[in-house]
Amino acid sequence: KYNADALDTLAILYLAAGSNEAAVKIATRALSVRESDQLTYTLAKANKNIGNYQFALDNYSKLLTKTPNSLEYLYEVAYANINLKKLNEALPHIKSIIDHPESGSEVMQEFISEGSQLVPFKAVAFNMLGFIQSTGGQQEAAVNSYQAALQIYPKYYLASNNLKVTREKMNVK
Repeated sequence: KYNADALDTLAILYLAAGSNEAAVKIATRALSVRESDQLTYTLAKANKNIGNYQFALDNYSKLLTKTPNSLEYLYEVAYANINLKKLNEALPHIKSIIDHPESGSEVMQEFISEGSQLVPFKAVAFNMLGFIQSTGGQQEAAVNSYQAALQIYPKYYLASNNLKVTREKMNVK
């Protein structure tokens, strides 16, 4: 039999060390011994980090059902859906973030080539919405969404870049 506490700790340590494949393996084994939100989170995050978006989505969705107002879980479910090309399935989660009373003040870390930024969830959600709109050919709506993101956080690199690219697309047509 497995020592559940040791497996929990080992999975979390592997994730923290960036050993995502090992974290997935150990967290999966640990979850077969007992259910744990912390292990489900570890499994979700490790799967996201290695690009297994369906497994990440499955686990973040489990966590979201237990904590439906979690901005982090709403974001992660939307993010996984976008990466799985399930854009319409991402939309309700993006809307929930935008409508959330704390999404303008709670921040998340967004990674960019130059490092990272702490960005309010609401700005991130508008940027995601703009991406979906742009992908669907709704360039004017996308511009409005990127501008909304920049009104919330004017130094938001991804929204600024997406706005520039979208405007260039519109001028080409």
